[in-house]
Amino acid sequence: ETRKGFPLFVSSLRQLFAGEPSALGGIEEIVLLGEEQEPGAVDHIRGELSPLKISVVHIGGLDSDEAHMYLAANASDSLVVVPSLAENFPYAVIEASSIPNIHLLCSQGGGIPEVFGGRGGDHLFEPYPAALAAKLRECLLSPGLSTPVPAYDAAAANERWLQFHQ
Repeated sequence: ETRKGFPLFVSSLRQLFAGEPSALGGIEEIVLLGEEQEPGAVDHIRGELSPLKISVVHIGGLDSDEAHMYLAANASDSLVVVPSLAENFPYAVIEASSIPNIHLLCSQGGGIPEVFGGRGGDHLFEPYPAALAAKLRECLLSPGLSTPVPAYDAAAANERWLQFHQ
């Protein structure tokens, strides 16, 4: 759906392709993971990205555990992008950050920075196409994509919540 940032993601990829197409050379496929909330959105994205000549695959119908298993199985050679424009407490980011060695980029929209507790600045971008395009370029052209994201520290978050109520 639109608030999940797919137009931002598409614009960023197209901008990167226009400015430095070689940055996308190592991408075998783009996987859209999750339910299609807006009918026709996946086909629209495929059409918008067709000039890139990169396969766009949609995987929907997975529950949280199945999505986690999919990401874990592909963590070592993937870059996961969460381009959300608005989030309160993003479970998808929390769950993804718990996968060892995952390479994750997230917008700074809503509560996403709080998930990383000030430790995830390298994995965040302003929710604008130029900012995401720059972050994608950086990750795709550097060895190893990017450094693994710091995992969500549930114990520290719980402690802060308890202290707040005391």
